[in-house]
Amino acid sequence: MSKCKTYKDLNFRMNAKHRITIRSATETVGDMGGFKTEYSDLASMYAIIEPMKQIERTQYSKLDSEVSHKITVRYQSIFDDPLDTVKYRIVFKGRQFEVTQAIDLFEDNRYVRIIASEVLS
Repeated sequence: MSKCKTYKDLNFRMNAKHRITIRSATETVGDMGGFKTEYSDLASMYAIIEPMKQIERTQYSKLDSEVSHKITVRYQSIFDDPLDTVKYRIVFKGRQFEVTQAIDLFEDNRYVRIIASEVLS
């Protein structure tokens, strides 16, 4: 999976060049009784965005979705509940990504690796 084993290998300060917005999904009842999903901005932060290599895509293909990117961010309390995290959507320069999985990278609440798939509209 990830090649970085330590914080030095990650070098977040040098590599976090992308400004992303994390959006939270809210379902509301529509006029006809159906549900409508609306997204509201939850947080804005710097991130490292990496397209996945084919071998990594094969490893994650068991998740029942086509994953395309790894996004690394600093840990925030919004990542505490994994069930909420998979409802988030990430926006970067007009592109949208659906969160498939969020992993505490070193198990110490410092960095979160987000596995995401790009939403094509």
